Amino acid sequence: MLFVGGSRAHHYQDLFEELGMITLSAGYEFAHRDDYEGRKVLPGLKVDADSRNIEELEVHPDPEKYKPRKSPEQVEQLKKDGVVFSEYEGMMPEMKSGALVIDDISQYETDKLIEMFKPDIFCAGIKEKYAIQKHGIPMKQLHSYDYGGPYAGFAGAINFYKDIDRMVNSKIWSYMKAPWQKNPELMATYAWE
Repeated sequence: MLFVGGSRAHHYQDLFEELGMITLSAGYEFAHRDDYEGRKVLPGLKVDADSRNIEELEVHPDPEKYKPRKSPEQVEQLKKDGVVFSEYEGMMPEMKSGALVIDDISQYETDKLIEMFKPDIFCAGIKEKYAIQKHGIPMKQLHSYDYGGPYAGFAGAINFYKDIDRMVNSKIWSYMKAPWQKNPELMATYAWE
């Protein structure tokens, strides 16, 4: 389960798939439709002063500092060979059939998902960490490295695989008992002065 910002909920799925792990559910907290469905989701969008909701950016390379690794001819050949540039299909087209996409998940929904699916690992941010771990589920914080990483490049993927393997295969999670599992009844009295 992946509930992290940016495009992490999408792109980390490839790393988990390489480990043989299936994403049961994923989503973002502050996503837009194109994050889920790709850039072509709004083909009829008019770009004018009244209906503009996506800022148009015009970017030009710095003539002195920008040094492309591929010549324009090489880029054209790559395009002819099927390499796609500057496109994003979104998270949903790559998710397995039956996987849940949940936008801006609540703590109640998180608890219910854990109860129903009992995932091997849950990936989110710092505010979810301890609530998830109380369920006896390892929680990988993907907003920062959280005592792991770095995860950039090929060596980063290896670091990620080692971190996930260590977390998922640790027996400590089976021993975890949340306070409500040890003492399901709470008793209290009112104190009046």
